Amino acid sequence: LILKDKVDLLFGPYSSEIADAMLPVTEKYHYPIVSSGASSDSLFQKGYRYVFGTHRPASKIITGFLELLLVNGLNSIAIIHADDPFSIKVAESTGKWAERFGLKVILSEGFRKGRENLDEFALKAKESGAQVLIMCGHLDEAVNMRLSLKRLNWYPKAYFATVGPTVTVFYDRLGKEAEHVFSSTNWEPNARFPGSEEFYKAFIKAYKYIPHQQAAMAYAGGEILEAAVKKEGSINREKIRDSLSATDTMSIIGRYGVDRTGLQLKHFNFIIQWQKGKKELVWPEELRTANPIF
Repeated sequence: LILKDKVDLLFGPYSSEIADAMLPVTEKYHYPIVSSGASSDSLFQKGYRYVFGTHRPASKIITGFLELLLVNGLNSIAIIHADDPFSIKVAESTGKWAERFGLKVILSEGFRKGRENLDEFALKAKESGAQVLIMCGHLDEAVNMRLSLKRLNWYPKAYFATVGPTVTVFYDRLGKEAEHVFSSTNWEPNARFPGSEEFYKAFIKAYKYIPHQQAAMAYAGGEILEAAVKKEGSINREKIRDSLSATDTMSIIGRYGVDRTGLQLKHFNFIIQWQKGKKELVWPEELRTANPIF
């Protein structure tokens, strides 16, 4: 794309692993990257000058859920995680944030990504006496852990899984077993940020299905890059880089503003829960569409 096609600008890929492989190349050729699909903190700790996050980093996506636990009197947590960079970071930060919230992590274990049967870890969580189970992974891990809980005939007071429960295929695969699962999301159509409703309607018209957070995040990346180009009146990549580092703007997923490393500071995520076949916003309270069920 850079050397042969000589494209003017690039968008970042989905997942922190793929972004980690790509960023040394875009840094070498001074291409600013709006990272709308990767949020691992480590991406912003390597001295890169041309990468800018659009949404909350992995280390902070759990805080809203921990606040929910605190105000609802739940304080013992088991953490299970896959061994990819994103999942490891969420697991590590969950332990640190839990301590700050005065919550207890009584189990924390990882497994090799790609493992399907998670009964061993579900059983350990059950035997630990944890009230809450947090699964740090992606779609398959979220689904597989829920199936393990079903086979054990045990359900904690709250089951939270990263990423997976935010997409409708999660409910398609689990049906009623998806009920009451919590997750963190960067966008929901009922959050009502500027342009969100228009995006939602246009997406359905174009693609004939309901957009999920990943589609909205990618669109927001386009909005943010567009804002930088308009501000500079140019596609000069150095000027766009400088603009992205200093811009404070809004997109359909919320506010954008980064620190000197490109790490996102202004955005916050939502906590959703599946209730009666729908994703309901349960945190923050001022945007809540339903009360959380424990």
